[in-house]
Amino acid sequence: TFIALSIFNYNPQWIGIYTVSGDKWSVIPVLTEAFFRWLPWINIGWIAEIILNGILLRTGRWNLTTRIFSIGIKIFQVVIGFFLLTGPSILAVTPESLLASGIFDADAAQTLGTMAQNGVRGLIGLIIFITVIEVIKASYKLITQSTSTRA
Repeated sequence: TFIALSIFNYNPQWIGIYTVSGDKWSVIPVLTEAFFRWLPWINIGWIAEIILNGILLRTGRWNLTTRIFSIGIKIFQVVIGFFLLTGPSILAVTPESLLASGIFDADAAQTLGTMAQNGVRGLIGLIIFITVIEVIKASYKLITQSTSTRA
């Protein structure tokens, strides 16, 4: 998470598709401005996870507070994911950018660009689905744990 925070916030130019043609290097950016508009919120989620992991390392166990904090982080991540999924594309790899790179012909650029856009949306959707399942499991564990401690 620290590495991701560092790269996305301080070296976003590293995130791209690098190509070589002869002795000339070129970079196709991977992320759009739409992604970077959401980056402060993504950072909040990452930092909250770091804090949670630090608390868990210190205490050595889960408790009511850490479970609620974890569920809150996951719900926050689902909301961010939903906005990334439904908003403007966060992927700058488009048929136009691939064609402009000079590496691909028009048909290949169109196919790869479309596959990349659909793949990223599918991946975000899958991550949201998995995170919702984790929220349900954690909530169930929280409820059964609090019910068993009262008995």
